[in-house]
Amino acid sequence: MGGCGFVLRDCKRQVLGSAAGKIDQANDALYTEAVAFLKTIQLLSDWGIDNVEVESDASMLIKDVTCTDLDLSVHGILFKEIRAFSLAKFSSILFSFSPRACNEVANAVAMHGLSWCMIPKSCGRDMLQALPMFL
Repeated sequence: MGGCGFVLRDCKRQVLGSAAGKIDQANDALYTEAVAFLKTIQLLSDWGIDNVEVESDASMLIKDVTCTDLDLSVHGILFKEIRAFSLAKFSSILFSFSPRACNEVANAVAMHGLSWCMIPKSCGRDMLQALPMFL
């Protein structure tokens, strides 16, 4: 089981919102990051946002979702799904690496999402749920 979270900021780096959730089938770190990445861009699309820059501290994930070569790895189909969704739903999307030290707020939000799993009543919640603006 893993937690995921993101922080939505505008071009001036002001916080516009955040969301967090849990990933039940967290098989490995790369898979968990990729599922969180996909759920994040799906939610951004649902919110009507079509021009985004997605930062992640998972450098291998950024490499895998930006590479267009055929990926025969166990997660290759998930990376392809992220690329396909991104092309279909956004007028502009940029994926970039951000060191973990620069991503501490999103990591804290992810820990909040994971904590929902510790309360049995909330374990049935869906992946990403809006959080109050506490940032």
